[in-house]
Amino acid sequence: MEFFSCCSSRIFDAEKAGRDFEARTEDNPGRSQGSASNVCGLGIALKPKKDGSMYVKRLVPGGPAQECGEIQVDDILEKVNQINVFGMDKHEVAKLLTGTGEEGTTVDLRFLRVTGKSQSSYINVKLTRKFFEEA
Repeated sequence: MEFFSCCSSRIFDAEKAGRDFEARTEDNPGRSQGSASNVCGLGIALKPKKDGSMYVKRLVPGGPAQECGEIQVDDILEKVNQINVFGMDKHEVAKLLTGTGEEGTTVDLRFLRVTGKSQSSYINVKLTRKFFEEA
């Protein structure tokens, strides 16, 4: 089964009891064909919340998101390439994260990190899609 391999940014669908939301783009030249283990992407798994936000469920070891060292589990994705994704359909967010899916293409992400009851900070990162092994 292929999954969001051009970005390897899985979006978990709570309505399907934790099964991954799998976006496929048939015309995406950066997509790995027939292999779920060698992917070109960001290496980030997101899960939508009922309030319309999406949070980081996990970072794939060896993926650009994990390697940058700035993104943490439970960070809330706020923007993709300056586009506010709060309340956006998960399919639309997947398209923004996917981009062209080609190795070497970049994406700007902004996350909100809640560090306490009334404390939060923003994390801005630019990630470059690359091929990596997904566990």
